[in-house]
Amino acid sequence: MIYLIGGVGRAGKSTLATKLIEAKPMPCVPTDALVSMLKAGAPKLGMKHGSPRSANKFEKFFYGLTGTLNHAWTDAVIEGDFVLPRFTTQLRKQEIDFVACFIGLSKVTHRQLIDFEGSNKWYSLENTEGRREARRFIIERSRTIENACYDLDLPYFDMSAGDYKRQQKRVLRYLLGEN
Repeated sequence: MIYLIGGVGRAGKSTLATKLIEAKPMPCVPTDALVSMLKAGAPKLGMKHGSPRSANKFEKFFYGLTGTLNHAWTDAVIEGDFVLPRFTTQLRKQEIDFVACFIGLSKVTHRQLIDFEGSNKWYSLENTEGRREARRFIIERSRTIENACYDLDLPYFDMSAGDYKRQQKRVLRYLLGEN
């Protein structure tokens, strides 16, 4: 089984992947690592972290990765903002066993972003306009993912709706098939 955790940056995909592999040990492939590899090894591709355009360029690599993982291991996790809802359509056609979920921050507040930012302070170090733009991008991208999930009948979890830790547990239960 391939476990896909996609969604907007800063929503907690890596944290969920870590919790999933603690509950069920398996390899984990973060798309951030793959994007860094492609940036360094194939700069002409123009890959950029967090870029929807780069996520589209990543699609062929994603199918190669999922096909390889499907044959190489019993279980594996792929997580990152380059895991897009529409990629699941091709996985179904290829008859790859997977469970997918997507997380976002559709209703995130300024306070929540400060709480979510972690030790690198990516949000609070921005000036006011930078914070406003970051929040706007996160909300817009979350809503785009949410709509795509709705269209494809995929689960979307809004991590900014209610208690974050409770939402995290809900997603983990879903991934582990404990719903």
